[in-house]
Amino acid sequence: MDWKKSKISLIDAMIIILFLMEVYFILTRIFGHSATDLTIAIQKIA
Repeated sequence: MDWKKSKISLIDAMIIILFLMEVYFILTRIFGHSATDLTIAIQKIA
């Protein structure tokens, strides 16, 4: 059962990473590659 749990959490982690990447690309498109604006936006979301 442990390997099944770890497999599920790995899939969940991949989904979360893909979601965060999608959010990051949307934010870079909105804010235009400005690192400061991105950090502020990420801090507001988190």
